[in-house]
Amino acid sequence: MEAEHMQTNHSSSNAQNVVDLRLEPTSVDHLLIQELSHRVKNELTSVIGLAVSIARRSTSHEVKSALAKVSNTLHCYAVAHRALQMPVHCTEIDASEYAPALCHSLSCARLDPQGIERNRYELPRRR
Repeated sequence: MEAEHMQTNHSSSNAQNVVDLRLEPTSVDHLLIQELSHRVKNELTSVIGLAVSIARRSTSHEVKSALAKVSNTLHCYAVAHRALQMPVHCTEIDASEYAPALCHSLSCARLDPQGIERNRYELPRRR
């Protein structure tokens, strides 16, 4: 009976530790997020390179055109991914610079592949 009680307390303690770790991001969490982000960028770069390489070897205008669209779309996604990343070396960002850049990259990723023209609006300057 005492062994069961100890096992229950140990399991409860582990569950509490898991919750605590998830509530407070650690440097390990940031490192894992950075590694995942780096891998996503590498995969996008690899696929873009593959599409460009196949397009160069193709003699078909339709294939070249389709792969150029794929490459451009993936490039827009890479730009959006970069814009969504957490700053690495600082804890504060200037929202007046970050928000427009983020909106631009997301609109590029969503609208350009559909052939929708985007209008660029300038934000009023600070006084």
